[in-house]
Amino acid sequence: LVVVGGGKADRLAKPAMPGPVSSKARVYADANTVKSKEYWDYEAHVPSW
Repeated sequence: LVVVGGGKADRLAKPAMPGPVSSKARVYADANTVKSKEYWDYEAHVPSW
């Protein structure tokens, strides 16, 4: 934790910034090639009411 200095603020603490995190865009870069067209083509979806 990183303590904010000065008076009452000494009691407030903010978590330190985490280390590097993988971007979901990089992890799932090929999601549309793996899934079928029905999965990602929401423009063509016709809801059944």
